Amino acid sequence: RSAGAGYGRMTVEILVGPEGRVDAARVVEDKGHPCEPDVIRAARSITFIPGREDGTPVTTIMTFSTRL
Repeated sequence: RSAGAGYGRMTVEILVGPEGRVDAARVVEDKGHPCEPDVIRAARSITFIPGREDGTPVTTIMTFSTRL
């Protein structure tokens, strides 16, 4: 591979609880990639500012893509 060449993109869906912690994470695109467990582990290690509804923190589903 040339410098900077990657394997493509992986899309991950995460469920962020009202405390900002990731309650669940799953790959929704490019399943079965060898880096999948590491991407899930990285997603679970992030703490977010939770979504709010009428000023109250709520569970939120987020989707993000990462280049591998």
